[in-house]
Parts: sequence; C-alpha cells; structure tokens
Amino acid sequence: MTNAEILMVVFTAVIAVTGALGTITFNNQLGVMQGQLDEMKTASRISEIAAKASKEAADTQREALVKSQRAFVRLAAWPWLWRSDLDRPGKFFFDITPILENAGTTPTADMQVTINTALRDTELPQDFDFPYVAKSSGTLIGPHQTIGLDHAVILDDDLALVQKGKKFFYIWGKATYRDVFSGTAMHTTEFCTQIVRVLGDPHQPSEPGDKKGTTVEITFSIFPRHNRTD
Repeated sequence: MTNAEILMVVFTAVIAVTGALGTITFNNQLGVMQGQLDEMKTASRISEIAAKASKEAADTQREALVKSQRAFVRLAAWPWLWRSDLDRPGKFFFDITPILENAGTTPTADMQVTINTALRDTELPQDFDFPYVAKSSGTLIGPHQTIGLDHAVILDDDLALVQKGKKFFYIWGKATYRDVFSGTAMHTTEFCTQIVRVLGDPHQPSEPGDKKGTTVEITFSIFPRHNRTD
C-alpha cells in the first residue's frame, strides 16, 4: 500500500470517527433539549393546576362571603292598631302593617315590594294565583333593619265575621331585590298570612280606662302556600 493510500485510509477513519462523535454529541444535546422541554411542560402544567386551584379557592371564599354577608329579607311581624272610623261615626277599623326585615349584614339593592289583601266568604282555593293590583314600589332595607309595607285595613264588622268563621281575611306580598355583590342573582321573598283567631269585641276595641289600649287580640298564621325566601 502506498503512502498515499495509507493517508487516505487514515483520513477516512478520522472523518468517520469525527462524524460518530458529532452524532453522539448531537444526540446528547438533543436529549438535553428534550429533557428541558419536558421540564418546561411539567412546570407549565403545575402552573395551570396551581392557577386553577387558586381560582377555585377564590371562588369558594367569595361564595362564602356572599352567603354570610348578603342581604336576606323575610317577613318579621304583622303589628296592628285599631282606629276610629271617621267615615262611620261610632265604628272602628283595624290597621295592619306587614313588617319586612333584612337579616343580612349588607343593604338591599334594586328592591321592589307590593302587597294585596282579600276578604273572602271561603278559604283560598288550591289554584289561587295570588294576584297583585297595585304596582310594586321601590325601597331599600339597611342591614338588620325593617320597613313597614302598605297598610292592610279590615273593618270592625268584617273582623267580627272573621271571628265567627263566616269570613276569611288574607294578606300576601312579594319583594324582589339584589344584594350589593356584583354578578349575583335576583332574590325573591313571598309571604301570605291570614287572621286565624280574634278575641274580644271588634265593635268595642277600646280598653276601659285606657284610650290607647284594647281588649281585642288578633292572631295571624302563615298560610301554607306562597311563602318563600331565597
């Protein structure tokens, strides 16, 4: 073999070894890059999971805050007073004021209320739809405060008939409102109450010796239907 041929063989061998080493180096670099890419994907996935968990925790905290701090309206009482009826000398009427209470720690918003009454010869039927004659009116209830709704009036003669079970007197109402937290749904409170017992004489309600007192007692009861709070 001539010197030229020997040199050619050596040169070829060097090229082969260099190529092999280059391939090994490239593969190693490719492996490192792939590992780095996998680490980046894992880190990104962990970041996504952390972000999702953080959002869920924030949503849970907000939901708990809304539930504990939101306005919550309910019917609280039905106070009443007897009054002399100027249109019927010697007669009386009874003035009833449904009271709504905000049991929450924040005020109501966009609140609308309306009520209606009925003096009937029979009890309310199962399919009664509780209509409203008057338009609803806007109002607001602060936290742990109350408001009186429109007055309901029943005459002494009619109250005496209710006392005897010959008439039935109902008061029902509706309140819609939002709370102060953005993005929450409209809330609705509905109620219906009726006079279930009358003691004393509706025709002579004044208490002897006390012009502001009364011998009459009126008991109300929640009607089984048209009552809800949310």
